[in-house]
Formats: sequence, C-alpha cells, structure tokens
Amino acid sequence: MLEFSLALLTLSTGAYAAQSPVSAEEEARYKQAVEDARNSHLDSAASTLQALHAAHPAELRFRNDLIAVSVWAGRDADAVAAADGLDPDTAPLYVLAAWADAEKHLAHLDAAQTLYEVLGRRDPARFDVQISLTQLDLQRNKPEKALARLKVVDEDILEPKDKIALSEMFIHVYSVLTNYAQVLYWCDHLQTLDPANRTAAESRFVATLRMSAPHLALSTTLTLKPADLAAAKTAAVQREIRWGKAEADNSRADSPTRWTLTDKAIANGQAHVTALRGPEAAGDDALFAQQYDLVEALVNRRRMQDAVKLYQSLETQHAPIPPWVKVPAASAFLAVRQPLVAIRLLDEAFAAKAGDFDAHVTYVYAQLEAEHPQAAIAAADQLVADTPEWRNNAYPALRLENQDYPAAQLLAAQVRAYSEQLADAQRRVDDLHHRAPGNEDISAAQASIDRLRGWPRRAITLLTRLQTASPDYVWALPPTFDAHMDAQDYQSAAADLARARQALPDDDATTRMAQAWQDHMRPEMISTLRMGRSGGGKEGLSNNGSDNSDVTDITFDTRFYSQPIDWNWRAYAHVGWQQSRDSVENLLQREAGAGMEYRAPTWSGEAQVDGANGSAGDVGGHVALSYHPTDFWNLDFGYAHNGDDTPLRAFNDGVHTDFYSVGFRYRWNESAEAGISAANGRFSDDNNRVNWGVYGQRRIISQPYYQMDARLDVGGTHNSLSADNASYFNPSSQVAASASMINRWVEWRQYERQVSHTLTLSVGDNWQQSYGSAVIAAADYELDYQIDALHDWRVGASVGRAVYDGNPETDYAVRTTLDWKF
Repeated sequence: MLEFSLALLTLSTGAYAAQSPVSAEEEARYKQAVEDARNSHLDSAASTLQALHAAHPAELRFRNDLIAVSVWAGRDADAVAAADGLDPDTAPLYVLAAWADAEKHLAHLDAAQTLYEVLGRRDPARFDVQISLTQLDLQRNKPEKALARLKVVDEDILEPKDKIALSEMFIHVYSVLTNYAQVLYWCDHLQTLDPANRTAAESRFVATLRMSAPHLALSTTLTLKPADLAAAKTAAVQREIRWGKAEADNSRADSPTRWTLTDKAIANGQAHVTALRGPEAAGDDALFAQQYDLVEALVNRRRMQDAVKLYQSLETQHAPIPPWVKVPAASAFLAVRQPLVAIRLLDEAFAAKAGDFDAHVTYVYAQLEAEHPQAAIAAADQLVADTPEWRNNAYPALRLENQDYPAAQLLAAQVRAYSEQLADAQRRVDDLHHRAPGNEDISAAQASIDRLRGWPRRAITLLTRLQTASPDYVWALPPTFDAHMDAQDYQSAAADLARARQALPDDDATTRMAQAWQDHMRPEMISTLRMGRSGGGKEGLSNNGSDNSDVTDITFDTRFYSQPIDWNWRAYAHVGWQQSRDSVENLLQREAGAGMEYRAPTWSGEAQVDGANGSAGDVGGHVALSYHPTDFWNLDFGYAHNGDDTPLRAFNDGVHTDFYSVGFRYRWNESAEAGISAANGRFSDDNNRVNWGVYGQRRIISQPYYQMDARLDVGGTHNSLSADNASYFNPSSQVAASASMINRWVEWRQYERQVSHTLTLSVGDNWQQSYGSAVIAAADYELDYQIDALHDWRVGASVGRAVYDGNPETDYAVRTTLDWKF
C-alpha cells in the first residue's frame, strides 16, 4: 500500500509544480519530504509538508501529499484538517482514499462511508474499497451486513493479492460472528493461496482454542507469543478438567479409573503453573488463569484442603478472581468447615449472575452449617420458587421434565428436618414419595427422616427395599448405616461401612461414617457428682434429735465401659459413694462392682455384681432387661438386691432389699410418648413396698433452637410396715401428681460442639396418708456443653419443695456429669 501511494506522490510532484511560486529552498525541502516518505520517515515528511502547506495553502500538491503522508504517519486529525474544503468528486483518488481512511480511523463512520462510496463509484475496479466498507460495517457492529457485502464479491476476477485480502476479511468477519467452522474453512483457503500466511495460522490457532480443541491449537507451527502459548496450554488443561469431571460423574464410585483424567489434568495444570513462573512466563493474568482452573479441578477431585489453600493464595496475591471460580471454592470452604466463607463467596457469585442449581444447593447447606436455619429455609424455599417443574413449558411438543424440580422440593423438606421441624419435613417428603415413588433420592431422604423421628427399623425396611430395587444406588449406604447404629444393629452397621469404603472411597459421607464407627468403638467413662442440702426427711435424719435440720447430701457415681466386645457387649466397672450427714449422724454407703452391658436391636440390658460397706453391704447386684421389638413400644424388667432403691438410712441400719420392677413405654415419635411402671420392694425388716407411676409427655413447640415439652406424672407408694416401725421415710400410702414444662434451647452450636440449656419447671400435689395434701414444686436447670464428639460436660442446679410426714422442706442441689470417650 505504501509503495503504491508513493508512486502517486511522484505524479503529484509533476502535476502541480507551476501553480504557485515556490522558492528553490522550499522545492528542495519538498523533494526531501517525498524521499523521507519513501524511506518510511513519515513523521519528518508529514511535518515538512505541514509547514509547506501552511506557507502555500493554495499549492495543491503540498495539501494532497500532506493528507496522504499524515494518514500513513498516524496523524489522522491533521489529514482531515488538511482535507477541509476538498470536493470528493474531484480530489485525486489517492487523496480521496487517504481522506476516507483518516475519517475511518477517527471513527467518523458516516463521513468515511460517504467518501468510500464516492471512491468506489469513481474507481469501480478498486477492491480495497469493499474491504474498507466491510470494516466500517464491523465498526458499526453489523457483522451480518459485512458478511453479505463480502459474499457478492466475485473472487475469480480478483488479483492474487486481492484474493488474499478477501480471505483475510472473511476470516475476520466469521471470527466476529464466532462461526469458527467457517473461520477454519477460510484459513484452509487462504493457506492454499499463501501457504506462509501468518493471518491464516494465527486465526486457525484462535479458532481451535475457541472450539475447545487446544490440542489442535498447540500443534501449530507458529512461534507463539508467551500469552498465546499460555492461553493454549490453559485451554488444554480446561479440556482435560471437563473430560475428567465427565468421567468421574459417569463412573462407579469404586472404579479404579474414576479419577485418572482429573489427576492428569491437575498434574498438567500444576506443571504449567511452574512453567509460567519460569521459562514460559507470560504475566500474572496467564498465571492466575491457570490457577483458577486448578481450583475447580481440585474440588472435583475432592481435594478440598488443597483447593482452599490455592484460593487463599490467589486472594493473598490480590488476583482478580472471576465469579465462576468462587462457586467451586465455596464448596471447598464448606467441606473444610468454613461455612461463613462459603456463604460470602456464593453471595458474590450470585450477585455477578454466576452459579447453577448445585451452587444454590451448596448455599442452603452452608447456611445450615453456619447455624442460620431460617436463612437456610428461606434459601431452599426460594430455590423451589425459582425451579420450574417443566423445561420448555411454553412449547408442549418440546416440554421435558426438569430433573432439578424434585431435588429442590426434597431440599426444602430436608432443611426442615435438620431444623427440628420433623413433622413438616415428613409431610413434605411423604408427599414427594407419593408423587415420585421411583425417585431414589426421595426414598433415601424419607428413610432418613423416619430415623430422626425415632423409627430406625422403619428406615431400615425402606432402605433395604430401595437397595433391592436399585442395587447400584450406593447413596443408600450412609442413611442405612445411621439407621443400623440407632437400632443397635452394630454388626450390620459395620457391614454398611465396609461397603461404603469400597463403593464411596473418596466421599465425605464415608469419612463421617468411619469417624462415627471409630467413636463407637472407644472406651467410655461417665462420672456424676451431686451435692445438696435438705431437711433430711427423706432419709429420716430430721427425726434423729439433731438441733440442726440442715442435711448435706453428696453422691458420686462413675462407670468405666470397655470397648465393644463381639458387636453387642461392653464390660464395665462401677464405683459409687453416697453420704448424708448433719450435726448428729453421718450416713455413708460405698459401693464397687462390675458388670456386662448388652445392646442389640430387640433386646438390651445389663447385669452387675457389687459389694458395699456396712452390715447390709454383702454381695449385691442387679439385672435389667429391655425388650423393644418395634420402633414404638418398649417393655422393661428389672431385679436388684441391695440396689439404688434401698434408702440410705435402711442400708446403714443393716436392712437388705430385693426390688422387682416392670415398665411399659410407648413412643409415637420424637414429640410424644407415654409410659407406666410398677415396682415391688421387699425389705428384710418385713416391709413390703409397692411403687407405681404413669406419665405422658408431648412436645408443644418445636423450632430450630427451641423446644418445649409438656409432661404429666402421677405416681404412688404403699408400704406394709407402719411408718412408726421404720427408721427411714416409709409412708403407709402416698400419691403425687405433677405437671412440668420442659424447655430446651441451644445457645451456640458449631458442628459437634454445642452449648445448650434445659429448664424444667414443675408443680403438683402430694397426698400422704394421715397427713393430707400439700403443694410440691421444683425447678431444675442444666447446662450441657458438648465439647466435641468425644466429651460432654453437664452442670445443673435444682431447687424443690417436698413434704415428708407433713413437714415441708426445701431441697437444693448442684450436680455435674462428664461423659468421656477416649
């Protein structure tokens, strides 16, 4: 183009030499400007011509050549200013072409369009006019019009160089239209015309990258710029990540090749990061781009800690992290128990319109794990509202079921189950199961909610049926394990864990199951210390002649359990100590024993042999047996010789006891239960004691952090030995009834750690033969600090009003319990 224009400059020099008087020195300067232009010293030539034109504005050759050279020098504004007043219909063609180019470069699109159209009309053979008009169409964001303009060109009549220009323009237009198949076609065509054409090679490189074929892009013979090489290698890793995820999603969880492609993608991505920090350095943007993809790949591979570390490194480097990277990063932070970070990242991603259905599911679980139950419920309900039941619903012929719809409905049910709203959760999931009985996820969730409501056997039945119908549905294993643990079927739970380790080796659910099983297999110690002050009437100390009715009571009890033996057994050692004393007496019982505990789906119980101090402290013990054939009812039997039911005063007076007991309990669900019990105590002093009791309990408020239960208790005692003939409190007949409100609330919770409170307020009436009725009341508070999965510490205090032989007493007590697995 420069060579062609300089030839016109020579013509200009001769054509207008005589129009105005020009000095010899100016003529020499003009000739030097022409020579400078020929030698590409364009700024110098343009400056000289600018001065000559200013000195001789009527000298056309100075103005014409100034316009042309200014455009070549990139001084388009000078060219347009010099062209002011020119007539496009009479201006020399080379001047008109330069003038049009200057207007185009300055984005004066309408002026440029007019000039090119005049140029095309005056010189129809000029192909470059069509190229320029096509460029204007693209500048106006009208690529379709540009394409139509090119398609009417008859390539066969073009000169070879114009054929090349036409092919290059087709490539450019199709690139704008993102029609990369056509780009590759014209690249082939262009390389047929000019095998060494760099435009064709570079465009082929870009097109193959855009068509997700980076392996083809990297096969180019071009010497790539560092940024282009980095982009190609990053795209190649992206392709491997996508294929790796597809392989993992479509492989069995226990497939040995499930992670092959993902591991390869991660290795290649990490190698590329190393190269970008060294011999293939292409700037921070290229380095960050590869690391963004690695975050996603590490999350896909379940290497959550590595993904978090990489993301935090990017934040430290102040990388401009795209919103789409924050979505997988949020999953990683949630997996390493940083839900607040996950929520922040997802909020930022959603604000930028990034994130799919799964991202919103992650958001719900992040709110749950951050202990924001109301926010979790609101997010789940919003996801339900935003998820239509059908895709393409406006076109009946194209309508398809939306697989996300039942998942959103199920999530709304599950989030309520995790927020102590089990009745609502069950109603929702039962309705879903009725509508989609073949949906495996719904069936598994239904079983999980049944377990939470206290029905593990029913859950096992549903899950067994599910696994029979869908043997490849491995996601039934975690809820089955949980149900077997709750049902005390430990051998089956161990089998569930073994299957999960094989079928879901890398899944968080398997890790959780393994941790729960490890905790179950630990030895355990439970110790309780209680200290109180009372009037002593219960033990008979109030009648011993003491001038101080205040009695101090101290009780200590500890049990040490072994690891489980043969699935269902645990051996234990027991040490106990009781003391009641005032200014006159000191009643004391020390006890030590050993026993075996049995826990199984249908039967559970324990047997203990022990010995104690004192004249009544011969060999004692107890047997307790519980029969629970269903999720709902339970039958208890017991026998104890010199057991805990023996009054401390009777024990210190050498009285032996044998107690027989039976009880029945019916539990509808987690919110309602009732029971009845009876016991017969036979004392060596010929006293025969009968105790009985009934109770009912119902939850009346159930919210995420607060529950309230109402409870009614009625019970009585009858003793055959008269009160006057017993040294201990021994009413001939007594009946008590009370109503209680049990308030439980969680102050703070973080995964296994929790601080909760229980406040029980009771009021009732106690009737004793010969003494009539009297009001009784009690208040009991307990702080429960779940330190972690292995340690639970409880501290409590109580105050109560009791009546013994018509004498009201106020009892105070504090207590602490430590449950420790190690």
